[in-house]
Amino acid sequence: MTVAYQTSTQGFVQVFNFTGDLFHQYNIAAGPENLVTDVDIIGSYVFLSQPILKSVGVYWFNPNNYFPNLYNLTESTIGNWAALANGAWEPLAVWGHNQLPNLVYVEMLDSIVSIALSFSNPIYVNKFPLSSVLPNPNFSRTISVTPFALVVAEANNQTNVFTITEYLTVNPYQLLVSKSINNFYGWTPRFPLVASASISSNNLYIVANNAQNEVGVLVFKSLVPQISTLYYVGILNATLTDSISISSCSFIDDYVLVVDTKAGTVQPFFIPVAPYVTVVPPVFEDYSLFTEAFPFTV
Repeated sequence: MTVAYQTSTQGFVQVFNFTGDLFHQYNIAAGPENLVTDVDIIGSYVFLSQPILKSVGVYWFNPNNYFPNLYNLTESTIGNWAALANGAWEPLAVWGHNQLPNLVYVEMLDSIVSIALSFSNPIYVNKFPLSSVLPNPNFSRTISVTPFALVVAEANNQTNVFTITEYLTVNPYQLLVSKSINNFYGWTPRFPLVASASISSNNLYIVANNAQNEVGVLVFKSLVPQISTLYYVGILNATLTDSISISSCSFIDDYVLVVDTKAGTVQPFFIPVAPYVTVVPPVFEDYSLFTEAFPFTV
């Protein structure tokens, strides 16, 4: 677990272990230009994304409680970037490759870039364009990682088009599109996208509305046939104007929190990593937000 905290005079990123104890703290220089927007722990590396600086700090996460800053990913430090990348280095977030811990995928304004890490200098590998270009008030995007795929959800508020594209990462030098989905059986994802992903179950959770003014959580599963991708919907006791956020974590199975800040309710629910879905209501929490769950059938 990581927590980022920044003011005009100080900043730090704290890393906690599973018991909630502070494991390490990374101090960040003061000033809005040093804003950290994304923190990722991938294998033995910690990544701090700073879009205003156009930099990603790479730290070595080692068991001896020694956390050196190996280097910053910038245009000048990435080997062969200027010669091969054909574009500006404007990083937003970082994801790792489950099978190759020294290979990372970096979300850019208009693409995904793969970078090979080393203790001396990083090397540019490849670039994969996306249909949405940020920043743009009409575009919203979320990216999730599974053991063998990158799942990119993109929404265009101007054309009301929403697409989920799954890219296979079996070949680290190439992202192959395995499927692309734009039919959600009457459900329209919220804009901007409200989503969370679980690497344990390959599930992507997205909050959506339908024509009956219902609000629900759509569950998409990666690495399955396209017809089975949208395999579960949970209806929320919420209105179209409610402010909803969602967060998922996993330890063998998925634990998902749906928070309605307007109603002041929190609904935790549990989804086993299995061909079926069972929702286990909480004992001590207010679960009035989540009233019904059912398997999605066509």
